[in-house]
Amino acid sequence: MVYVSASYDVVAAHIDPITGQPAFYNLITLPSPATLRPTLYPEYPAVHTISGNVLAISDGSGQIHVVEVEAPHASGSGLLLGSYKLSTGDEDNILPFRMHHVRIDTGDEVHCIISVSTRVTTPAPSSTKGGSTEKTSYRLMSVSFKISKQPLPGVQLLTVDWAITGDSLPLLFLHDPDAQRYILASSTPLGALPSHPPPDPQADEIAPIPRPDENMNDVPAIRDLKPPPYSWTQTNDSVTVVFPLPSTTPKASIRVLFSAQNLTLLVSDRDTRTAFPFPVYVRKLFWDGIHSDTSYWTWDRAGDKPGSSIGLLSLHLDKQHEGTRWIHVFAAAGTATAEEEDVDVPEMVDPSELANIREQLEKWTTQFGDDNLSGSGIGRNVPSLLDGEMDEDGDDQVGRRVVFSYVTEGGQVVCPAPHAPVDLLSVPFPHTGANVVVKHTLDGLFFAAPTSTSPEEPSLEWKHAATYPALAFVLASKRDVKFTFHHGPNIVLAFEGGTGKGLSIGGNVYMYEGADGQRTSGQAVLRVSGGESGPLMGVQLVEVGGKTALVCLCEKALVVVRDILGW
Repeated sequence: MVYVSASYDVVAAHIDPITGQPAFYNLITLPSPATLRPTLYPEYPAVHTISGNVLAISDGSGQIHVVEVEAPHASGSGLLLGSYKLSTGDEDNILPFRMHHVRIDTGDEVHCIISVSTRVTTPAPSSTKGGSTEKTSYRLMSVSFKISKQPLPGVQLLTVDWAITGDSLPLLFLHDPDAQRYILASSTPLGALPSHPPPDPQADEIAPIPRPDENMNDVPAIRDLKPPPYSWTQTNDSVTVVFPLPSTTPKASIRVLFSAQNLTLLVSDRDTRTAFPFPVYVRKLFWDGIHSDTSYWTWDRAGDKPGSSIGLLSLHLDKQHEGTRWIHVFAAAGTATAEEEDVDVPEMVDPSELANIREQLEKWTTQFGDDNLSGSGIGRNVPSLLDGEMDEDGDDQVGRRVVFSYVTEGGQVVCPAPHAPVDLLSVPFPHTGANVVVKHTLDGLFFAAPTSTSPEEPSLEWKHAATYPALAFVLASKRDVKFTFHHGPNIVLAFEGGTGKGLSIGGNVYMYEGADGQRTSGQAVLRVSGGESGPLMGVQLVEVGGKTALVCLCEKALVVVRDILGW
């Protein structure tokens, strides 16, 4: 195990297989990091193996150092082969970054995946009185350099292979060498760098452009506002779309075809004596997928009023992704197209859902003097799972909602389901496998990552291999969790950050065994950080004496838990 200390010493920790005691060796001291501009902030250092005994070490301040370790159990055995920097191109300034992954190709060229965070200021439109807004944007970049077998003088420049952008950092980072791609999980889809938005014109700059033979002094007639072509509402697992039609329309003349992604709706044998706007949809894309085999339609001649001349054609769509809120019925709704059916139709909220929303809001209108609010006005002192029953509001918000993006080694991005997020409960320990644990009701489902035979036929199929029963339920009460890792289907470990004030607050690791088909499984709690050890910085699994040990790097100590899988 190798880490970088606060004084930029590269330290190797060797754990004795018999006693379990660590021994520390200072391999090399890195060059002092460059001074950053006041608006830039350093990232955490990171250590990755390039090949054999050659390491790539980022200092968090914009440089990657390549170190060859001649004897890992001897101090001073590190040799600096070269240093590389990511330059901004502005007065020789460098850009701090965080390093996520390192690989080497057959030509001794090293490719590193790094992330750069920047604060983006968006000016408010001139038509509003609000000030500018500021948010953090992230760029995920592939940088490369040619590895040298002899020490290189000075600092070399990194070559930027490609860059993509996102609103959040990936929580999961896997490399699929067979498909030559990376599998990433982040709260928002990743994409190409955006183009600059057009400037916001001032009020006196907006003027119509005259056409040939057009009199600009003519006042256009006020157009009648047409009613929307349909109305719609949704529940957690379905969408209902209602089209008005003349009550004289025969049911046999209505043709509705559902597919997983689109709709075909045609009405034949129309009454030519009326100018009623009949709907015409041919393979019209839905906003999200549906289950075509369980979706259906109904025709009510009487409509919502007896004796009405308008009937109601209702489409009952079964959502493919339960729990996903649809923004529109159709993918093109609200876009700048010439199609009348692409008008933005707002959702009609179901009365029962309005009652549920009202009930949720009532929790925030309770008097501050109420006994169950602990005198603070917000929240409770006791987590919901310790209060006798499960809180459906707080306990449902467990894990991180993510979507999966697939990025080729050349920088091409595919996000097959940007509107179908999942709740990520746990990620694998580094170098232990390509898999995830996601939330399903109260459980945690263990999925193996897609496997591909070649880059030409990449797979997107995640396979369910095991279940951690009630994992989402028990994790919901852990409010100070910093990391959650798993080791295959065997064990999940949730680590607190150990940043609580006092020597006896926080710093625990909660361990949950996989059930493996049994009715019960074990769980345990162990103190690994906080107090005199300091906050938890990182965790790793290592082999010690033929068994798997857990190593916890704290700010002031290294904690070793032997045989973590055998308890």
